[in-house]
Amino acid sequence: MEFHIEPNMPISKLKEQFNYAFPYLKIEFFTKAHGQYNASSSELMVHSQDTSIAELSSSAPHEILKLDPHMKVKQFESLMEKDFGLHIQVFRKSGHAWLATSVTDSLSLHEQNHKGMESLAKPAEQEPMDYREQD
Repeated sequence: MEFHIEPNMPISKLKEQFNYAFPYLKIEFFTKAHGQYNASSSELMVHSQDTSIAELSSSAPHEILKLDPHMKVKQFESLMEKDFGLHIQVFRKSGHAWLATSVTDSLSLHEQNHKGMESLAKPAEQEPMDYREQD
């Protein structure tokens, strides 16, 4: 799959492209890098979706990024930092929440997406009935 990256595009466009390819994953942008198997600090998250790629990186070229779904999350995050100067964190859908994939960075994007899909397919567990309770 291909992602078009241009310096003047807003980060929302890149997020849309990524989410279209991986509907149970999302990427968030940060002002500083995080280490492998660590989550980024929420204080460093870029909140404005209109922020351009160029505002976050002076080295972001006009380029088409060819992304292999079997690439590990840690490789994808490193590639975005090394080749584009962008600090991102991949998040996976888990029920109704989004989890940073920091602990599972060694899984591929495809595997993470599949885990996200499975999290929505599981039926909610019901509490066992307690027959001791009475009105």
